[in-house]
Amino acid sequence: MPIIKKLVDLKTCRAIILPAEWLKYYEQKFGGKIESVAVEINDVLKIRPIPPKEASNVERGRNSPSA
Repeated sequence: MPIIKKLVDLKTCRAIILPAEWLKYYEQKFGGKIESVAVEINDVLKIRPIPPKEASNVERGRNSPSA
């Protein structure tokens, strides 16, 4: 069952707040702080963490992280 999150107004944008438990889980799994996420936008919005080691190799907004 999906987690339902409210949208938060942020100046000219709207944002979704990620659950702290989700971030803590992946930070422990990958052994470092999650600084960015990959967002796939189709009919469904998919968000996945980018591991710290991979994040240093990915230029935000230009390159897709490997699956």
